[in-house]
Amino acid sequence: MSQLAVELLKVRANINMIHVPYAGASQSLQAAASGTTDTASVAVGGVIGNIQSGTVKALVQTGATRSPELPDVPTMQEAGIPNAVVETWQMLLAPAKTPEPIIKRLTEATRAVMDEPDVRARLEKVGLEAGYLGPNDLHARMAQEMPMWKEIVERAGIRKE
Repeated sequence: MSQLAVELLKVRANINMIHVPYAGASQSLQAAASGTTDTASVAVGGVIGNIQSGTVKALVQTGATRSPELPDVPTMQEAGIPNAVVETWQMLLAPAKTPEPIIKRLTEATRAVMDEPDVRARLEKVGLEAGYLGPNDLHARMAQEMPMWKEIVERAGIRKE
């Protein structure tokens, strides 16, 4: 997602910069902190300590809302970059022919876990925001995001290797 977030920023902000993909967030963060690269796109949880220590400065957040851990860092939308929301999310999948009662039970159990204060607190501690989308809302979100990501991948020339 970090690579796609950078490509989305380039397209939406109409800027030209060279994206240097690293094998992981720690290498990307180290490159930015040392001045090897000018910027890095890293998940909030992995960079809060570096921001607090002053080794890097947070410029924008990619989510639709500001992170509680970084309330003074604007979203890309607030910084004047339209239609540039990048949120990493996970989904629970089941085989297509799973009986509806099992889907219903899995859905209810997932919602219950995501509503537990302890689970929410543990996720927030590592920079994640707990949320829940049911099957219909998840399908709608995927249908909304897929055209945007298709455009970004095509414009960036990203190929499956």
